[in-house]
Amino acid sequence: MSRSVGTASGPCRKCTRAYLTLSDTERYATPPPTWLVFFLIHLWCAEDDLDKMATPSSDDVPRSADRISPRHVFETRIWIRLQRDGKKLSLQGWSRDLSESGLGAFVAEALITSESVTLEIPLPDCDKQVIPAKVVRALGTEYGFQFTALSAEQRRQIRTALKERPAIPRHGAGQ
Repeated sequence: MSRSVGTASGPCRKCTRAYLTLSDTERYATPPPTWLVFFLIHLWCAEDDLDKMATPSSDDVPRSADRISPRHVFETRIWIRLQRDGKKLSLQGWSRDLSESGLGAFVAEALITSESVTLEIPLPDCDKQVIPAKVVRALGTEYGFQFTALSAEQRRQIRTALKERPAIPRHGAGQ
C-alpha cells in the first residue's frame, strides 16, 4: 500500500529530494515505516515555513532570518506555573535554550499547546525572572515557550545573560 506525505499540492521539495534518494527496498522497508520517516521530514519542513513567517522584534541583535530572535545555549532548572481545571500546578523543567522571545525546555509532565503559563527563570547576576508565556511547541517532553509579556528590564537582563553564550544555528539554515 502506497502512502503519500505532503500537502494538497504534493510533498515539499525537501521531502521529494529525500524520497528520491531511496531505493525501492529502502522506501518500503520496515521498521521504521518509511512513510513515517517522510511524514516527520515533512513536519520539519512545515516548521521551517512557520518560523519564516515570524516578524523580527529586535533590530540591534544579529539573528537568523528564520527566527524572531536568535536562540542561545542556556541550561538551568526552571519552574512552570499554570492553572488547569481550577488547580494551580507548579512543574519543574530544564531549559536548554533562551532567546528574547522565548525558551526551549524539557518538562516531564504533559503541557498543552497554546496553554498559558508563567515561567520562573533564574538568570545570572540577578533575581529569577517571572515571565508570562504560552506553550507554542510540544514534541514529547520537549516544549517551546513564547514570552507573552516581557518588560524592557527583563529583555535587558536576558540580553546581558546571553551576551557571552553561543548562538544556536537554526536547523536547516542556508538551504
